[in-house]
Amino acid sequence: MSVFAAAAARQGAIAGLVGGFGSGLPLYYSDLLPAVSGMRSAPAGLVVHLVVAVVLGGVFGVLLRRRGSDPAQVVFWGLIFGTFQWYLEALTVRPLLQGESIGWGIEAARAALPALLGDLLYGLITAVVFVLLQPAPAMATDRRGVAGWSAVLLRGVVSGAAAAGLLAVVLGDSFTSIATGGTGVLALGIVAGLGYVLLYPAGPAGTGPAAARGAGLGFMVWVVLPVTTTPLLRGETLPWTADQIRALFPALPGSLLLGVLAAVLATWLSGLRRVLFADPADRADDESLAVRTTRALVRGATGGVAGGLLFTVIMAQIGYFGTVAQLVGSASTGVGVVVHLLISVVLGASYGLFFRGQSDDLAAGIGWGISWGFLWWVLGALTILPVGLGGSPQWTAAAAAAAFPSLIGHLCYGSALGAILYSLEANDKPWWIRPEAPVSVGERLSRRRTELAGSAPPVWAAIALVAVTLTVVLAP
Repeated sequence: MSVFAAAAARQGAIAGLVGGFGSGLPLYYSDLLPAVSGMRSAPAGLVVHLVVAVVLGGVFGVLLRRRGSDPAQVVFWGLIFGTFQWYLEALTVRPLLQGESIGWGIEAARAALPALLGDLLYGLITAVVFVLLQPAPAMATDRRGVAGWSAVLLRGVVSGAAAAGLLAVVLGDSFTSIATGGTGVLALGIVAGLGYVLLYPAGPAGTGPAAARGAGLGFMVWVVLPVTTTPLLRGETLPWTADQIRALFPALPGSLLLGVLAAVLATWLSGLRRVLFADPADRADDESLAVRTTRALVRGATGGVAGGLLFTVIMAQIGYFGTVAQLVGSASTGVGVVVHLLISVVLGASYGLFFRGQSDDLAAGIGWGISWGFLWWVLGALTILPVGLGGSPQWTAAAAAAAFPSLIGHLCYGSALGAILYSLEANDKPWWIRPEAPVSVGERLSRRRTELAGSAPPVWAAIALVAVTLTVVLAP
């Protein structure tokens, strides 16, 4: 092992120890640790939990040693690491060590749900501590200064508070029920806004990536606050059993939408500042805004048709066209197909606009597309569709489980949409290379590739993995 890898392993082990205490103590005081660790006594379970946490932290440090200076990327990888830890440890290794069969069935997974939440919390805490232990963290080399960081934090507070206020007005009790009263919702929004700008102080490249990353942040907010911190502050035990999480599930879609809207508003505020204060050369382009916008809309609409046709196969299997047709007062399957394809085109066109130039390879295009499909499953199938049919948002675990085929359809739609948009953009001259700007082409290309890579891969993986896992495990 190289000196660099050994140092990363030590940092990871220290971060894992902190993560072990952060996830183990709540389990200990909630009397869930024996079941999670497989030990009969809570003290012995805590010791085993900490030993495993240190070992896995060292593994995490080695795996993430080259990404430690990017806080957002490491935090999202921590979320994924915790999820895979649950699959590997709680559902596979531990049952085998106890002489039982592998716990890959639905009932075994539901019984192990407290371990999943503990592993997610462990992954997040370990990732944050690992970032803080780096010798040259991103913030240490930042040149913003006190005034610059004050502006960043203010942007986070404003965007988070505005997002909470807008969702409270539009969705009413369906949204405000995720926290205790209006003050709780406002505080949740501010936490989401601040969390986003701390992960992305410069703001990502566009609205689309911001929305996808905001969804990931919203999931983290749900795990850390409504599911963990709030009950502990009330003096309650952790509500981490399957039945308790089903009761808390309505807060998840609200947290996801809060994260998305806070991230989008923060990105728009950052973009507005650039428009007002950036040097004219940095804003120059060789094409007009109208030309670029029209091209993006047409390309996205084309991808939307392809994705919509793929989604049609799934909708036909589950008999969903009649429900879609009710949006326009019809019960005809043919009308449902037409409405579905029109929606696919509109969502595809908006994807083309928001994700223009964000994919530097096919995998990136598919990844962003999957993220877009997931967002519209939450916003469309669980929220807008039931409201459009005269009801309220369907944010219960049972409704999400019933809409699981729709989730798969949305993910397929998004993957086709993302692949098509990338293919149509692939032969373009990269729009971010501007000869008249006072930066060399090579430097601008390198900077842009770094920006695109960012935390994109872990965001795609986290969204798809957690969405599918929770929906299956919490099905009634």
